[in-house]
Amino acid sequence: MAICHDARKGRYAGSHWSKPVAPPLYSTGDSLGEAWRRLALPLAVVVATGHLAKGLEKFTSWVGFLPYAWAEPIGVQTALRMNAKVMPQPAARLTPPPLSLAAMTFLMMGIALALREARLADPATSARRYAPIVLLGGFYFFLVFGWGAWIE
Repeated sequence: MAICHDARKGRYAGSHWSKPVAPPLYSTGDSLGEAWRRLALPLAVVVATGHLAKGLEKFTSWVGFLPYAWAEPIGVQTALRMNAKVMPQPAARLTPPPLSLAAMTFLMMGIALALREARLADPATSARRYAPIVLLGGFYFFLVFGWGAWIE
């Protein structure tokens, strides 16, 4: 850990991070904690959008079981018949490519809203926070892209 000259002399008790360690987050005059606080809400938007995509996938795979649940709320006989292969399991309502496209659309909207939120929170230094937002959104996007089985 690099400690600046003032910190070694006891004149500065703030952040001891060197600027090369966290350049996208660190801005002149702001502590690393302040930078994280400004980044927290935009990243929460991206994470929430990723969970929305996951929820969409779960909903489309389980919605076919609703008629069976209404017919038999306990579900024991239905489960036994499905296990014995007497009754087929319901198919998912969306095939993987349309599901992947819908989830990628949600993620793109979430990334755009997160970038907007970062810009509105601090217009002067918001560009420094774009890289972490796009990187996290890109990870979710890559995951959702795999759902569509686009690459064989």
